[in-house]
Amino acid sequence: AHSWLTQQSNGQVRLEILFTTIESNLLIQADYDQEAKSLLDSALNRFPNEAELLFARVLWSDSQQDREGSERDLRQIIRMQPEDARALNHLGYMLADQTNRFEEALDLIERAIAISPDDPAIIDSLAWAHFKRNNLEEAARLMEMVIDMAPGEAISLDHLGDIYYAMNRKREAIHFWQQALELAEPEDEIEEDVQSKLNKFNAG
Repeated sequence: AHSWLTQQSNGQVRLEILFTTIESNLLIQADYDQEAKSLLDSALNRFPNEAELLFARVLWSDSQQDREGSERDLRQIIRMQPEDARALNHLGYMLADQTNRFEEALDLIERAIAISPDDPAIIDSLAWAHFKRNNLEEAARLMEMVIDMAPGEAISLDHLGDIYYAMNRKREAIHFWQQALELAEPEDEIEEDVQSKLNKFNAG
C-alpha cells in the first residue's frame, strides 16, 4: 500500500503529505505504532514545517499517551499558525483534561472559539475546562448547547453525564451515560469507562 500511495503522489508534495497522514492513521488504527511513527518522522524530516504532518504525529502521540510529545508538536503548529483553531482546541482540551493548568487551557480554548465560535467540539472543550475548574453551572450550560448542536456525539453525552453527576443530578447523569454507551463508536474509546460508571451507580 505504501509503495502504491507513493506512486500515486508522483512528486506532488500536497498529495504526498495527504497520503502520509492517511497512511499513518490507518497504521495507528491497526496497532502498527512504530511503523506509523517512522513514517511520520521520515516525512517531517523532508517537510519539517508541515502542520498536517505535525498534527498527524500529535494523534500518534495521543495514541501512546505521550502528552509531552503531543504538546511539543501542537505548540509548533500554533507558533507557525496562531489562528489554527484545531491545534488551539486540541492543546487546550488536553491541558484541561490531563493537567491542572486550567487557566492556560481556558485561554487556548477561548482563542479557538473566537476563531470558530460555532464548532461544537470547541464548545465541548470549553465546557470541560469549566467543569475541571468546578464551574458546574457554566459547564452544564455549554455542554447542553453542544448536545443541541450535535445530539449523537457520544463523548459529549458522556461529559454531560459527568457534569450532571457532579451537580447531584444523578438521574439525568445516568440517562446521558446510557445514551453515550449506546452511541459510542470504537474510536471514541469510552465504552469501558462509561460502563464502569454505570456499574458503580447500580452497585451503590
